[in-house]
Amino acid sequence: MTTYRKQEIFLLVDSMYKQIGMSKFPVSIKFLNLFFSRFYNIKYVKYSDLMRSTGKDFNSICKMLKTQDARMIYDSSENIYYIYYNDFMPKPRCRWNIVHELAHLYLGHAIIELNAINLGLRTTKKQQEDFEAEANFFAKCCLAPYAVVIGLACYHGQIHNEGFYTILRVFLGLSKESSFYIATNLSKLKKFGLTSKDFMPYLTYLKEKLELFPKGSLDNNSILRYKYEFYNTEYAIAHSSGAPQHNSWEFVSVEEILSVLRSEYEVSWSKSFIA
Repeated sequence: MTTYRKQEIFLLVDSMYKQIGMSKFPVSIKFLNLFFSRFYNIKYVKYSDLMRSTGKDFNSICKMLKTQDARMIYDSSENIYYIYYNDFMPKPRCRWNIVHELAHLYLGHAIIELNAINLGLRTTKKQQEDFEAEANFFAKCCLAPYAVVIGLACYHGQIHNEGFYTILRVFLGLSKESSFYIATNLSKLKKFGLTSKDFMPYLTYLKEKLELFPKGSLDNNSILRYKYEFYNTEYAIAHSSGAPQHNSWEFVSVEEILSVLRSEYEVSWSKSFIA
């Protein structure tokens, strides 16, 4: 996936939150559906409900849908997109999987697939790989907006692996695995490339969190807990052959990062963070 496409998806997510008019994290699917329901007819179906209605066991459902995560299927007779998802997974993973499927819809992948089928064609392996990479990047931007993660991490002075991981787990409700991959990639950035306008879609959320969690509220005990969890997750991933892989942000510009809330809050930004 090109840097241009990443920036395009990055801006699409910002635009989505601007149109919704507010932001809440961890994001709920019900909340996101306020936006997606404007354009698509979507129904969400749990694997557990599908098992009851069909009388099939879990393995049969996974085999039928060809995935243990989630699958979107379009019903042309009703003009409905059905998103089937494995509700036996932890909630953060369910959320990621559903948003991943919504990304395929919003980014146009589903239409490309349908057009190919109607023409008796198949999308190439390269196209499929690009679609998956783009859907993962969309899910990452949607569930953990770059400006929100960087803003909270800088405000609380958590610009390191364990700090980013703590922010992602505490405030954004991501899974251990997703938090680990995003945190380790963010810690590699030399510049954050943000300006005040990048925080605009998330001002309401940031104001609320800075009021509820002022500087110093992430005490040593809470940080220590997630520090250990970070290294336990790192160990688990290193010894797991089936660990999910996510793309790094790789979104860096030459602009220096500005304060999160400009005049509303006075935020101290260490130059070491943006050097």
